[in-house]
Amino acid sequence: MTAVTRDVAGWHNRQHDDCRFKKLLGTSVLETGDGDSTEKWTIEACDGRQFSYQVFVIPAPDGSIADMVSNLDEAPIAGEGDQ
Repeated sequence: MTAVTRDVAGWHNRQHDDCRFKKLLGTSVLETGDGDSTEKWTIEACDGRQFSYQVFVIPAPDGSIADMVSNLDEAPIAGEGDQ
């Protein structure tokens, strides 16, 4: 969970450098698959503002977890491709 929280914080901070991650508020499962899950992670950032992200969680046979963080609306990370 710590590694996934770090990844969500990094995703958030890259998009909102002026409103940095403070803490995880909660998670909920949106969908499950063959051992994996798609989850909604809600965080608190500056001034008590809340943001939610989609996290695809993939458990590995060795007990570790891999994840992929994205915006809930599947929009690319803010600033990517902007010229």
